[in-house]
Amino acid sequence: MTRGRHPSDARAFLAEAERATNAFDAEACAAVYANNATLTSITDGARESFRGAREIAWAWRVYTRVLERIGLQLQKRLIVAAEDVVTNSWAGTSRAGREACGFEEWHFDKEARVIEHSMWSSLSIAAPTDPSFAIRSLVTQPRAAIAFLRARLAVARVR
Repeated sequence: MTRGRHPSDARAFLAEAERATNAFDAEACAAVYANNATLTSITDGARESFRGAREIAWAWRVYTRVLERIGLQLQKRLIVAAEDVVTNSWAGTSRAGREACGFEEWHFDKEARVIEHSMWSSLSIAAPTDPSFAIRSLVTQPRAAIAFLRARLAVARVR
């Protein structure tokens, strides 16, 4: 995989990515990738990987349908643009008022097309004391939920 340089205006690149995402425009989201690109997404612990423009376009059709269904609107914030990489965070709120957030890392080829994109997303942010979070944690990751509960109780005793 030949690396290159990030787009000359990383903020404009992210602004367009934000616009396309908020418009649920799968074609615009997929249009920035090189033919041999890879997209890796970890969303609420589920990891998916896609290779090539066709698979990535399919993934964005799925993602934009989900985002439209929950009514997520987000804002992207540039963290760093250096050499061939742009890294950003994003935060948003769904139609139901649920907070969501994540980070992205974009790598570019010599034509400033995306050749590697990694996304880490949490679509339902809640405080650890929120009952819905506690239930979800106990169901999806019981060992971690119990370990955190025990640690919080142990630390609370030391105060």
